[in-house]
Amino acid sequence: MGTNIYKKIAVIGGSGFLGKSLLKLLSNENAEIILFTRKKNYQKNLNKIFPDNNIKCIQWNINNLNIIEENIKNVDSIINLCGILFENKSGDFFRVHTDVPAFLGKISLKHKLNTLIHVSALGVSTNSESKYSRSKAEGENQMLEHFPKGKILRPSLLFGKGDNFFGQFSEMSKFSPILPVISRSTKFQPVFVEDVAKAIIKLLKDRKNKNNIYELGGEIIYSFEELLKIL
Repeated sequence: MGTNIYKKIAVIGGSGFLGKSLLKLLSNENAEIILFTRKKNYQKNLNKIFPDNNIKCIQWNINNLNIIEENIKNVDSIINLCGILFENKSGDFFRVHTDVPAFLGKISLKHKLNTLIHVSALGVSTNSESKYSRSKAEGENQMLEHFPKGKILRPSLLFGKGDNFFGQFSEMSKFSPILPVISRSTKFQPVFVEDVAKAIIKLLKDRKNKNNIYELGGEIIYSFEELLKIL
């Protein structure tokens, strides 16, 4: 395939903040995309955002992973953006962050895909007290166990137009297992969402790089207190 990335690409969970930036880049290059989203009737919304898109939407949910395998004929690459900040019910973190990448690793090997790119998060650890962090780390491990040539991106907090950055912190502080361990001195290195999308494109093109894990942060490191002042 060389550096031509524009065969059929499956994007899992691409209707969120990062997904929209990625779809824009892929659409501008006429990539053929299958977008798996949990949102109902998202095709109409997508057609408004990208009028001349080459994107097919398929609705899925965590209880029907097989629909992904049923619809990846002739797919060259899978990009997994699927993630949640809150659990609606106990176990959701592991169902979404662990079971999904493990499944994608299995079908990528089975169907001999060229590339599987999994977007995780900076600082995740299987030893963390946070279920969010542990589930993300375990998902990375299982994905690579099933598909050793897969690629993992670990971005820091994302920012960009329309991100509602402060709103995310406000909501996360109510429900998320991430924020209770944050103090005013906790350091963050926010990364521009379009830079992360560009990094995904670069990994699609660069098939020779043998590295599995890439950590992405912005140019400036802030304390949580500094971020609050800026926001």
